[in-house]
This record gives sequence, structure tokens and C-alpha cells, in this order.
Amino acid sequence: MDEWTPAKFRLFWRRMGELYGRAWYAKHGSGLAMDGTITNKEWYEMITGLTVEQTKKALDKCRAANETAPPSALTFRARAKLPSLTGYDRPKPRPRTESQKREAKTAVEKMKEILINAKTKTPNYSGALYRDE
Repeated sequence: MDEWTPAKFRLFWRRMGELYGRAWYAKHGSGLAMDGTITNKEWYEMITGLTVEQTKKALDKCRAANETAPPSALTFRARAKLPSLTGYDRPKPRPRTESQKREAKTAVEKMKEILINAKTKTPNYSGALYRDE
């Protein structure tokens, strides 16, 4: 795991500020005090444990979402932890051959596994994907 130092957090905070502008700082504050202490503990605790790759992935998803409002810490962490659904987000034609049916069944099983893993392995999981009730 990458160590989240105040310097890395400052760089992350600045990148988010560049992405969302004034809305970022209005919603989440400066992130760090002048003496380098972290002022936004919620965000710092949420991203602690994310790797550089996961953070980049979440930043890419923020850009792709094309939203003007900055995400919450929970939304950002979910974007970092959850797999991309590329390839699964478009409807495909109904399978006709046996091999197509097997391929479709495998894809459905893989998506079930992703959802189960997201629910059981994501810290602070809130049931945002689905609820058992």
C-alpha cells in the first residue's frame, strides 16, 4: 500500500481543486492548514489505504462522469474500489448459439461475483449498490 503523507494529500487535494474549481474548496475546505496538518480528516481517512492506481482510476471516473459538483469522500472511494463496468454497460443481442449462451452465463456470474465482493470486502459499505431487504 502506498503511504498517504501530508505532501501526497496536498497534491491530491490540489488535483481535485483543479478538476472541480471553487466548488471543491467550497464543499470540502482547504484540506490542509498552513502548518501542514490535515484539516479534512474525513477525506484523509477515506482515501488512506488506496493505492496510487486506485486513486488515478477514481480521478479518471470523476472526469468521465462529467459532473460539475465534486463527489463526496464515500463516492470517491467507491469509484476507486469498484471495478469498471466497461463492456457490461451496453445491452447485447440475445445469445443464439450454445457458446454465446455459455458466454452470457459466465458474464452474469462474473457480475454477481463483483457485486458480492463489493458488498463483503468494501470497508464502510453502506448498501449503495443494492440492499438485501
